[in-house]
Amino acid sequence: FPFDANETSDSDGDGVGDNGDDFPDDANETTDTDGDGTGDNEDEDADGDGTPNDLDDFPLNNAESTDTDGDGVGDSEDAFPNNPNEYIDSDGDGVGDNADMDDDNDGTPDTSDAFPLDPTETTDTDGDGYGDASDAFTNDAGEWSDYDGDGVGDNSDAFMSDPYESRDSDGDGTGDNADWAPNDPNEKVDSDGDGVGNNADAFPNDASESSDQDGDGIGDNADDDDDGDGLPDDPVDPVDNGDSGGILPGFTAVTSLASVLGAAILVAGRRKD
Repeated sequence: FPFDANETSDSDGDGVGDNGDDFPDDANETTDTDGDGTGDNEDEDADGDGTPNDLDDFPLNNAESTDTDGDGVGDSEDAFPNNPNEYIDSDGDGVGDNADMDDDNDGTPDTSDAFPLDPTETTDTDGDGYGDASDAFTNDAGEWSDYDGDGVGDNSDAFMSDPYESRDSDGDGTGDNADWAPNDPNEKVDSDGDGVGNNADAFPNDASESSDQDGDGIGDNADDDDDGDGLPDDPVDPVDNGDSGGILPGFTAVTSLASVLGAAILVAGRRKD
């Protein structure tokens, strides 16, 4: 059986593979419908319903044995066992479906009913196979159910069981409404609200820091030597001359010299007088 993955051998050569043959070593038998150990070919009552095969209209169906009207439907299942033109009465009104103009008795004639056997449906506006009464999107053939009731059809809802989410733009598994960075698959949350996502933030819980270039545990904003090269980030502060009050180096000496020169000129002027 080169084209049958379920069969490889046929021990009795009857054309039925051993796996599907109830009698793999008996070329005269392949099936035992009623499981009584006797193959159907020899069994006088193959379906074991108590009616011999030659009197049984359905010798392999133990639920049926008679078909009074000969319509191919056993009397047990035939709503009209004596009428070969009818066998089912969907609405139970006593009129067979073949003759009944409204099989489901919903008030809409079969010819106008999109669901002639379903009394709860009559119309399918978008033609998607779901009646308008049960279709959450009667004008959208691509949608018919909204499990979470968020107004977005299940077929296009990325979170069909979550009424608060429907889209995941970056595909990171977190819905756009809850995603701090809905278009960045690498970020979802910014715990400290500093504008830098937690994954990229070296200090996700400190709004004043986000980067630590030298990895010393001190954020760059507070670190005097961001790159850890031993040189402070800012120029070296000039040496403070005690009482200079932070004025430029040499300023005091210059002003002192100017004062001395001014006094000398004043004295010289008085002597001339």
